Amino acid sequence: MEDKLTGLLRSDVFVEKAINLMRVISRSDGSNRYISVIVADMVGLKKINESGEGGHAKGDEALKLAAEIFTRAFRVTDLISRWHDRGDEFIVFLPLTDEEGGAGLIARLSEELDRKGVSFRFGISSAACPLTKINEKSCREYLASLAREADEKLISQKNISKKKPRKRSAS
Repeated sequence: MEDKLTGLLRSDVFVEKAINLMRVISRSDGSNRYISVIVADMVGLKKINESGEGGHAKGDEALKLAAEIFTRAFRVTDLISRWHDRGDEFIVFLPLTDEEGGAGLIARLSEELDRKGVSFRFGISSAACPLTKINEKSCREYLASLAREADEKLISQKNISKKKPRKRSAS
């Protein structure tokens, strides 16, 4: 059930648990039926892995540290996974959380990551959980669309940061 490296949920388990939560939320009577998805990308992992000093072992340690920070920063009710069970992307499912609430959680997470010297970019998407009867296929499609939207925002953020001029140090 867990990613061997990070101890986070495997992607397939993450999806099944998220679908189950979506079903529960869709049947609730409350007004807060929002769900949010965050996709996060670790900055510089490739560079760490390709460095001569420890290489992939250092990269693995950075991923483990990030997983620990994610676990502490989010709520017990949130689902966290290393997305696609490889690489440097993480995904978080936030039940009963609108985009503003998710942005607040990202801010808290970013502070903790900064303190530990780990850098991430984030994309977030949020939507009201469907009020109609929901089946596994519709939940799967809904979750996939939220993840795609968050990923597109993440890619957009990557493209913007690539276009920013880099500061040069005075020689």
